[in-house]
Amino acid sequence: MAWAVPVAIAGAVVAAAVVNNGSASGATPNLPSRTAAQLIAAALGSSDTTLSGTIQESANLGLPSLPGGHSSASLSWQTFVSGTHSARVWVDGPDKQRVALLGELSEADVVHNGADLWTYTSDTHTVTHSTIAKDKPAAEVPSAADATPAALAARALKAIQPGTAVSVESSQMVANRAAYTLVLRPRDAGSTVQKVTIAIDAAKFVPLQVAVYGSGSAPAFRTGFTKISFSTPSAAIFNFHPPAGATVSQDPFGLSGTHGEGHGRSHAGRPDSSVRGGSAAPKVLGQDWTSVVEVPAGSKGIDAALGGNTLRDLTSPVGNSGARLLHTALLNAVILPDGRAFIGAVQPAALEHLAATTPN
Repeated sequence: MAWAVPVAIAGAVVAAAVVNNGSASGATPNLPSRTAAQLIAAALGSSDTTLSGTIQESANLGLPSLPGGHSSASLSWQTFVSGTHSARVWVDGPDKQRVALLGELSEADVVHNGADLWTYTSDTHTVTHSTIAKDKPAAEVPSAADATPAALAARALKAIQPGTAVSVESSQMVANRAAYTLVLRPRDAGSTVQKVTIAIDAAKFVPLQVAVYGSGSAPAFRTGFTKISFSTPSAAIFNFHPPAGATVSQDPFGLSGTHGEGHGRSHAGRPDSSVRGGSAAPKVLGQDWTSVVEVPAGSKGIDAALGGNTLRDLTSPVGNSGARLLHTALLNAVILPDGRAFIGAVQPAALEHLAATTPN
């Protein structure tokens, strides 16, 4: 759940408010002219599903470093909301993906190979394993490929509505490859997003980096390739074996179905409350750039943070309601006394009103 919750939150927010960018060199390549519509169609129609490389992600939301910060490779949400992080990624079609988040002295992995989904965190020497049910809808299966700029950009492009202004700006170099720059701007002043830029490979039309700008001149959140290869990764990359002595939890994401063996239980057969953080999933309220993600009470990432006062120390009270507001350069969050949280790239006043009027 420490990995599933931030992926669910990020995915839903990205689809409506969008996320991320990477690093580029200073050269401006001379590319054939293409319209925004042509670039969108080419990016969404790209058939390149095999790649490997290094991704750099950074968040400049105005938050201090939080527990699980840049020096440690953690799959917790705290890792991704401040500082800069690097990850290796391998993708071989829809059934084989691997992401390795790199810390200074540690590593965290997510590996999807056919019906098997594994996660491993070296800091805690813990492993989770799920066997994905054959009838499980693809949309409900967490994918390691969701962390790539291509997946984030695809969600953003598919979510384009009439409330989005689209244009093409100067080309750029990303990971030593020439790229077009597609720019999305919200027409709704209620959004805190200033613009989103997507660098699209000029030869493969695979998105290489995505950047979101909030109130500042620098990206508030960014992720992108610093190295990339479109060769097919070795099959051995996707074969995961739990390290000796690691604690293994079975099916923490509920992907084996309600009757799956070991569902929600630890390796030793004991009930494991840490792997299931509440039965309800986050849901999206509203649409387009002012969409808001409602995270239900009991979601492990939010509860753990509140229990340790990680979030509470960064928030301010909302009137006398008992709710608290977390305000950043891009995303805002309102946390209610009942444990629910409302997160979105929208102005605080609108978010506070939505949180106060949405029934539990």
